[in-house]
Amino acid sequence: MEKTKYDVFISYSRNDYVDENGNVIPDNEVLKILDALKQSGITFWFDQKGIVHGEDFGEKILKYIKVAKVFVYLSTKEANKSIWTRKEIACALMYKKKIIPVRIDESPYDDSVMFRIADLEHINYYLNPKKSRDELVDSVKRYLLEEQRKLEEEDRQRHQQEELRRRQQQANELRTEISMTEKECTDLEKML
Repeated sequence: MEKTKYDVFISYSRNDYVDENGNVIPDNEVLKILDALKQSGITFWFDQKGIVHGEDFGEKILKYIKVAKVFVYLSTKEANKSIWTRKEIACALMYKKKIIPVRIDESPYDDSVMFRIADLEHINYYLNPKKSRDELVDSVKRYLLEEQRKLEEEDRQRHQQEELRRRQQQANELRTEISMTEKECTDLEKML
């Protein structure tokens, strides 16, 4: 059974991961990044197998972008040419995902990519790959922790509101009971 929730959605070009025969390129940077995330306990989804004929690939991609908490864009010459990565970035923005661009090489962003993520702080991976992988893991973990804290605070506030409603209901029930008791007392006094 396939997992349905992930910490991270990885947007990248398959040309940076597999060769023309579909074999994983030994020692490629995508694989190193995936290994760093995995070793840190960060769950992720990425298109490992490619498009299966007859499959609604766009729907599948969208599903995983929706459920991921963080969107990581692995920027390369190949990724910047890809219509798929552009669509993925657009969807991540639409679903208000935290986007972390990782510049694997120095190739410039495609214009449509530039328009969407130019203002975002990025990681210059090509300057120091090992340090950059550590930065990526740290950034993802900090964001996930921040999101967890937000959820816990929302949960705490929801519980407080539920408790307040429960107490207000109890107070209203007591007021009704007091009012009925006062009416009974008044009726008894009138009879005396």
